[in-house]
Amino acid sequence: MKRRVVAITSDFQKGAAAPARIFAGRLRHSRAYDIAMRLPLLLWCGFLGISAANDLMAYAAGAADAPPGLYAVNIAMRLSLIGFFVVLLASVVLRGPARSTRRKASSRACRRSSARC
Repeated sequence: MKRRVVAITSDFQKGAAAPARIFAGRLRHSRAYDIAMRLPLLLWCGFLGISAANDLMAYAAGAADAPPGLYAVNIAMRLSLIGFFVVLLASVVLRGPARSTRRKASSRACRRSSARC
């Protein structure tokens, strides 16, 4: 009679959640899940990159009377920002599927150490 109710409810919860865990595990390893997780970052970086390009064009058209050194620095800063967004977009698009080797290596290292992970 020692904690019998707890064992029954915990067995029930594990049994009921098993199909959901299986589905979630399969979903996380699918291409659709990977695309869905990348999409917000792609959209946000694309929006900011286009906005920075529009700002650059507006600055180039409107700041013709600025000192040449200041003009060159502002153009270089705006181009570097656009380049950053291009590199970020490329890294998100070209990233391969997630592999579990890092997870396996970290769990092995955790088992070997005395610290709790």
